[in-house]
Amino acid sequence: MKKGLLVLSLLISTSFASYANSDNDYKCDKDNPKACFNFGTVRLLGMMGVKKDVHGAIDFFQKGCEFKGGDSCGMLGYIYQSGKGGIKKDEQKALSYYHQGCTLLDAQSCLNEGLLNIRNIKNDEDALLKAQKAFSSGCELKLAKACTQNGILSFENKNFEEANALFKKGCDLKDGLGCARYGDSFLKDQNTLEKALSFYKRSCDLNNAEGCRKASLYATGSLKLDYASRSCQGGDMEGCRLEGEALLALGNDDSIKQAVDLFKKSCGIHSKRACFDLAELYEKGIGVKTSLQDSLDNYMRGCVYGDKESCVKAQAISEQIENKK
Repeated sequence: MKKGLLVLSLLISTSFASYANSDNDYKCDKDNPKACFNFGTVRLLGMMGVKKDVHGAIDFFQKGCEFKGGDSCGMLGYIYQSGKGGIKKDEQKALSYYHQGCTLLDAQSCLNEGLLNIRNIKNDEDALLKAQKAFSSGCELKLAKACTQNGILSFENKNFEEANALFKKGCDLKDGLGCARYGDSFLKDQNTLEKALSFYKRSCDLNNAEGCRKASLYATGSLKLDYASRSCQGGDMEGCRLEGEALLALGNDDSIKQAVDLFKKSCGIHSKRACFDLAELYEKGIGVKTSLQDSLDNYMRGCVYGDKESCVKAQAISEQIENKK
């Protein structure tokens, strides 16, 4: 939604200038619902010297929505979902506006309707079907993220062929997550790993941290570290762990120190294998002072987070500590 608002800034600039000069071509009416959207956005954001006025923005968006401007309906949904400008949050009202916007062929409204329905599954037994329908509509309108989200629902329902078709469509429309998930479909066969890697690389180039992490798993040489680093920078903690492992493999003091810091960071955010890696460094005294107690603490954390190997190592280190007493 924010990106869409920024993209419209030049159009809004032209429209608002005409509006300020009472140019009849830019009146907010049934013949020009886009003007309602533009003027509402100016007030919502406080652009071009116009003071922020959420209530004034709502007035314009309501008119735009009444005049069958799907983008205006979508903005009303966004306002009521987010509580923008102190407006009382109302998710049911937001859903209603998103649905109206989607019906009026606003792709972003379709995506937002689907995502909000997913959040509402516990309260509405039909929410999943509503989400699928909304994502499907958004995908038909060529919104990449809607295709990918629908693919995720299909995958969870074990409709793998349908899911992969949707992931591919999302990827073709340049959604990084779609490329990452489509790449997964090539992992079953050893002969298609290169194809999987090609989609992970494409995903990473589209700034998807998951895709960068997966590219790191199958890349070689310096690319392994490069993709892991990009994943970590994108906020993927498992990517940070992989970056740490790649740095550790370099074997120099600086890289080992960086690896220790990354393992600590990832373990602190529940990466079970990062805890294992960190524990192993304390056990062996690599990059840190040897400490069986610190090693035990981190193996135990890895065990608590679900890593079975950490559980085995924790038991062994515990016995070593006991035997030294």
